Amino acid sequence: MHEPFSIANMTLQGFVDRLGSHSPAPGGGAASAVGGAIACAAARMVAVYSLGKKSLAEHQPMLESADRRLHKASAMFLALADEDAAAYAVLNEAMALPKDTPDRADRVQAGAHLAVAPPMAMLGVGAEAAGVIAGLDGRSNKYLRSDLCVAAAGLVGACRGAAWNVRANLSLLGEADRSRVESEAESMLARAISLAEPLAG
Repeated sequence: MHEPFSIANMTLQGFVDRLGSHSPAPGGGAASAVGGAIACAAARMVAVYSLGKKSLAEHQPMLESADRRLHKASAMFLALADEDAAAYAVLNEAMALPKDTPDRADRVQAGAHLAVAPPMAMLGVGAEAAGVIAGLDGRSNKYLRSDLCVAAAGLVGACRGAAWNVRANLSLLGEADRSRVESEAESMLARAISLAEPLAG
């Protein structure tokens, strides 16, 4: 059985060490989620440093909304990092069963459904956050635009990573589910990229 743990409660060094260890989880999905959380936090910093500035008075309602939404997105990404690690551990256990285990196929497919759910949710969070980040461009502290670009680049990377973690398990899903999940994932990824890529460079 896999040992439960909370990525949000780890030190950064602890997470990096565990990610780089001979352990199936956390893996690339959790790494993508943590990257997304960091990207949203960087963008939130831009919003926070823009609040209260007279030169940006007309944008204050938008900035307050961005602050709230990016804070929520960071928290959601961190929660999804834990969910991804736990889901992959379940799938990994199913895949490790002997080939002649009677219910192995069912357990693998159930594990695959669990495994694609967190990265699919990451793509949803990422697409929404990309819109928030794009909305800050030109309407926030101009001296922090490079931080905003870093946030956009990080978010694009996180979303691309989430999409790869969906694709990695598509073949384990039933045909109908595979087509639907793939279509939804690619659509959300395309939206995130279209919004954040101009800033990401």
